[in-house]
Amino acid sequence: MLLSNSESISNNKRLSLLLDKVAGLDVNDPDWPVTLEQWIKQHPAKWWSGVWLASEIKGDTGQIFSPEQPSDFTLKESFADAKLNIAENLLASGAGTDRMLTCWAEDGPIELIGRVKLKEIAGRFASAFADLGLQAGDKVVIDLPNVPDKLGAFLGASWLGLTSVLHFPWDNLDMQVADSWEDMRPKLILSCDGYRRNGKWIDCARKITRLAEKFHNSAMIVPVPCARSRDDVQNIAGVLGWEKFQRIGMGGGRTYQHINFNQELVCFYEEKNQTWESISTGEWLLHNLSFWRLQTDIGLNCHSLYIGPQSHENWLKGVCALATGTDIVLYDGAADAMNEQLYWRIIEREKVRIVRIDESWLMKLFESKANPHQNHQLESVQVVIVDGKTTDDHIRFLREKCFVNVEQIILADDCT
Repeated sequence: MLLSNSESISNNKRLSLLLDKVAGLDVNDPDWPVTLEQWIKQHPAKWWSGVWLASEIKGDTGQIFSPEQPSDFTLKESFADAKLNIAENLLASGAGTDRMLTCWAEDGPIELIGRVKLKEIAGRFASAFADLGLQAGDKVVIDLPNVPDKLGAFLGASWLGLTSVLHFPWDNLDMQVADSWEDMRPKLILSCDGYRRNGKWIDCARKITRLAEKFHNSAMIVPVPCARSRDDVQNIAGVLGWEKFQRIGMGGGRTYQHINFNQELVCFYEEKNQTWESISTGEWLLHNLSFWRLQTDIGLNCHSLYIGPQSHENWLKGVCALATGTDIVLYDGAADAMNEQLYWRIIEREKVRIVRIDESWLMKLFESKANPHQNHQLESVQVVIVDGKTTDDHIRFLREKCFVNVEQIILADDCT
C-alpha cells in the first residue's frame, strides 16, 4: 500500500487533490484511509495512474492496462508501455544554484555540491559511457564508497538506461563475487583505488590488479581515485586510467534515454539472504517518488539524512529524495564512527530537517537507552521517517530522547 500514516499526510495538498479528483474522498473525513483502501482494491489501475500524475513523474505512462479482475493487477503489467528516465527525474527539480549534496566523511565535512555541478558530473559519466560504446541495458559495476562519484556514476548510468551493479568496496571481494560479475557480463567496472573506514585507510591496488587480470577480455576497469593507493593503479596493465576516462566524458550533451518501465535499474548482492536483488526502473521510481511527494511535506533546501547501517536499498531510498528538489547529506563512513556520535554531529552542524532512520538502528538506540538530545542540538529536525516496523514506545523515544521539535513521524515500512 502507498499510505501508512494518516497523521503525516493529512495536510499534504498534493495528496488531498489526488484523493478528491481520483477517488472522490475528503481527508477531513476520519474514515478516509479505510474507505480508500477498499476503493484501491476495486480500482487499482485508476489509482496508480493518478499517483503517477500526482507524483509529477517525468515520462510517458503509455496505455495503462486494467485487468478484468482487480486482484490480478500488477504495476509491471499495467505500466508495461510506460517510458521514463531516472536521471531526468532525480535531477530536474530545483534551481541550478541550489545545494544538492553536502558531503561528509568520518573526520568531518568535505564538500558542497550544487545542482548544476552534480548534473555536470552525471553528464560526464553518461558521455564517457556512451563514447565507450555502452548502450541501454548494458551493465556497469559501481564498486565505490559513498562518495559523489558513486552518485554521479549511478546517475550517468541511469541517464543512458544502463543497469548499475552496486557493490561496497568493504564487502569481501572474493573470487565468488567476481565470478558473479563475470556471469553478468558487465561492459565496465568502476572500482576505487582505496577508501577510509573506521579511521583506517584501505589500499585497493591488489584488487584493481586482480580485476584487470580477470576481466581483461570482457570489461574495462576504471580505477576511481577515492583515497589513493601505494601503487600507481592508473597505469596497471589492462585498466582505463581515470584521467583518460574523464577526458572521454568531456563532450557531454547526451539526451536522456527513456527506457521501459520494467527495465532493470540496479542489482546488488544481498548478504542477509545470500541472493542477488534486482530493482526495476519504473516501479522503484513510482513507489519512492510517490512516498516523498505524497507522504511527506518536503520542500527545497530541507537537508535530508539517512541514519543507519549502509545498504544499497537504503542508499537508493535516500537518493530518491533529490527528485523533490531538496538536498541530501551524503555520508561516507562507518555508521558507528566517533563512538556512534557522528550522525548527531552532522544533524547539529548541517541543521538537518528530515531524518530517515533504519528500523535496526532505531532498535539499537532504544535498547541502549541513548539520549542524544541531552548532548546535541537536534532541534532542527522536523520530520522523522522510520523504515520498518516500530512501536508506540519507539515513537515516544524519538520524540522525547532524540528530536523534541519533530512535527511528523512517518512510518514507511511498506515503501520499497
